[in-house]
Amino acid sequence: MKKHEQRKFYSGLLWWKPEQWERAKEICIDGDDFEPDYQEWKKMAERKLIELHQQGINIVKVEIDLDEFINWCNENGKSTDGNARTEFVALKVKEQHESN
Repeated sequence: MKKHEQRKFYSGLLWWKPEQWERAKEICIDGDDFEPDYQEWKKMAERKLIELHQQGINIVKVEIDLDEFINWCNENGKSTDGNARTEFVALKVKEQHESN
């Protein structure tokens, strides 16, 4: 990388797959705190994306596979909570941008 080039940093926003929404609510220990349905969650998440972009944050949607997330939690001794989801999404963002 040349001296005058700046490396872009990205943050990720978890993006649930519609078909995994109900299962995610059941499996995540904080699932009772989730929006009542996928459509409400999606509206909230889309507003959050816009808000973060307006703040100048390079945010990317990170669609995760629920089974992969659960396996990762088990392998790393994590609960299926918001902290684990944040860490897992950050890992996915790093993997995506290191391979580019």
